[in-house]
Amino acid sequence: DVVGGQVPLMFAAMANAMPQVKAGKLRAYAISASVRSKDAPDVPTVAESGVPGFQVIGWYGLAAPAKTATATVNRLNAETVRALRTPELGDRLRGQGLEPAGDTPAEATALIRSEVARWTKLIREANIKPE
Repeated sequence: DVVGGQVPLMFAAMANAMPQVKAGKLRAYAISASVRSKDAPDVPTVAESGVPGFQVIGWYGLAAPAKTATATVNRLNAETVRALRTPELGDRLRGQGLEPAGDTPAEATALIRSEVARWTKLIREANIKPE
């Protein structure tokens, strides 16, 4: 809708927006990460653009049922991290505006808990109600 002119602006994942930016169909005003992207070094962060402390990042993760054996989780994690560190996959993901970053299951759990707490607080403070 932005490319078509029905909507004046949007927040979008870099993987979705950058091909349109590179094609000259969209203009990137800012990125929501805390640091500039290596793939778009001329695009400032939202914080640099006048909203100090602003950071919203998207991330992907793998999840398994809660009762999955620890050894299985650790093996899946190790193989995933190994794949993310290969030049082929890393380059492909970076080419889509993504930054591969494997971590431990404990770190992933901490990230999820942190994100849930952060967004729950924001929703409460903004008095956002379900519709």
